[in-house]
Amino acid sequence: MSEPQIPLVDIQRQHAPLRAELMSLVDDVFRSSRFVGGIHVEAFEQEFAAYCGALHCITLGNGTDALWIALLALGIGAGDEVITTATSFFATAEAIGLSGATAVFCDINNDLATLDVSCLDSLITTKTKAIIPVHLYGLPAEMDEIGNFARSQGLYIIEDCAHAAGARYRNRRVGTLGHIGCFSFYPTKNLGAMGDAGAIITNDQQLATRCRMLANHGGLHKYEHLMLGTNSRMDALQAGFLRAKLRHLDAWNSQRCAIAEQYRELLAEGPIELIQSGTGYGHVNHLFVVRVAKRDGILAALRQAGIGVDVHYPTPLPMLPAYSDRGFDRADFPIACKHASTTLSLPIFPGMREREVQRVSAQLLSALGSK
Repeated sequence: MSEPQIPLVDIQRQHAPLRAELMSLVDDVFRSSRFVGGIHVEAFEQEFAAYCGALHCITLGNGTDALWIALLALGIGAGDEVITTATSFFATAEAIGLSGATAVFCDINNDLATLDVSCLDSLITTKTKAIIPVHLYGLPAEMDEIGNFARSQGLYIIEDCAHAAGARYRNRRVGTLGHIGCFSFYPTKNLGAMGDAGAIITNDQQLATRCRMLANHGGLHKYEHLMLGTNSRMDALQAGFLRAKLRHLDAWNSQRCAIAEQYRELLAEGPIELIQSGTGYGHVNHLFVVRVAKRDGILAALRQAGIGVDVHYPTPLPMLPAYSDRGFDRADFPIACKHASTTLSLPIFPGMREREVQRVSAQLLSALGSK
């Protein structure tokens, strides 16, 4: 009899202990008939801001909108340039393009897989207005160095925290290290909704007000439209779920860290390169990513063995068809391109069992030995 599949992520295990509470929230929202806005949305904004150590939280429809609205709130648009990493999900760069600005891609640091601060000076022009560092896989970017560079050049910092709810850098929560922090609560994130949802946090009152207006058709009140905006509001059901789950986020992140440490111990002697994490980096291990030679063959072997592995992300952003007109070459982003061809994401999620981590590790080492 074959062994059961081990999924890349299993949110059912995370939700099962909370089922009664989450279902009562559905009933509560249903009885209130307040499906957009309302007490759950207001309470989650207060609670998430407090959790992050921020003064303001604006809930939104999704994380992509969070990045786009952050750019618009800072007045960034046509003719401007925004520096960001070459390795991320497309939404990071997509939001820059949607604002009318141009994405300027930076290669990554080989050890951390986040934006390489040593490349920033060569990328800045008179058109540069902001930097969007990505806390990739749950590991904070080098925010001291990025912050120092941004201040020296008069640039805004928008943190892409989609992978990193709860992560810390030098004892501060991510999202509070720049001008605006942007979060996705897609269901598989460390703090996930039951659908699409997102948020912005900031300590700047004027920016908070502007973000809230942009997300609500350009105004704060009904029939008040002071600027062109959009419709990106979190619904009450998602806010209720997120409130319930926020109370468990630190415990879930601790489980992820324990699983990641177990992987590190089991894989220490293998022909595997691990993403590093320096002192002061509070990694929350949204993904556990390794680098291996002949990745595609390893990927196929693990899937055949019932291991739910994946690749995040198989193509660096500047190499995507959406940017084919920019004339980028793989030689422009050597570390990001090498990273994309060797990375493998292993299963990691709260509730993952020790024997499952052992099985994944054993199968990976076996596959590597046979290639």
